[in-house]
Amino acid sequence: MKKFTFQLSRVMDWRRAQAQAEEIKLERLHAELRAIDIRDANLKQERAESERALLAAPGATGFDLAALDAFQRYTQDARARIAQARSDCNRKIAAQLQVVNLKRRDVRLLERLRERRLKVWLAEVGRETERQADEAYLARTSWVEDWQPRSRYRPPRAEEPVEREIERLMQRYRTDLNDSDPTKMSAFDLCAWCLSRHGESYEEAAAAAQKAARNLLLAIDGLPEDPTDEDIERAVSALENQ
Repeated sequence: MKKFTFQLSRVMDWRRAQAQAEEIKLERLHAELRAIDIRDANLKQERAESERALLAAPGATGFDLAALDAFQRYTQDARARIAQARSDCNRKIAAQLQVVNLKRRDVRLLERLRERRLKVWLAEVGRETERQADEAYLARTSWVEDWQPRSRYRPPRAEEPVEREIERLMQRYRTDLNDSDPTKMSAFDLCAWCLSRHGESYEEAAAAAQKAARNLLLAIDGLPEDPTDEDIERAVSALENQ
């Protein structure tokens, strides 16, 4: 990935230099305005001191009064010129401030354009880095797939008939029932366990179980309408003795 470059960087630097030059001009105008204010304050202070000195003198002559009058007219004309200079300077400052704002705006526009392009470049760098990381990971782990042995083809095992599976379970329950709990068996295992009590093969056990079910229904039908526990026990005992 190539490094980030902003094609308008030189233009942006030039715009910044222009803005700095205009800011220097604006600062000079502010300095000129401060000097005008200082001259005005000095004239005002000198006039006040002259008036206080004349009033404090024990015997003022006509010459002193004429000199004070001339100085007052001078300070009045000088302050008028200072006021005009202040007005002109304020007008120049306002105009220069607009120029500075325009130059600063040009710089900000270029800086925002650079930021947007930098974000795009960073996003591309992120995607490129992620892609390279994926490629490096695949390169490190590809040998594992090549090393692992390929499994041989095995044809699908044919499902055994349900009857054969039931007979296998029946044989198990007839020979070993100590580790079997009917209350915890599945429906399929419970069916095999019940049939194991009625015969050796699936057909024999199914027929015997069907007969026992019919006999049970007949025995139940033969019970009184409201049978007692003794009636039910006698019917079950009769069925077990058959």
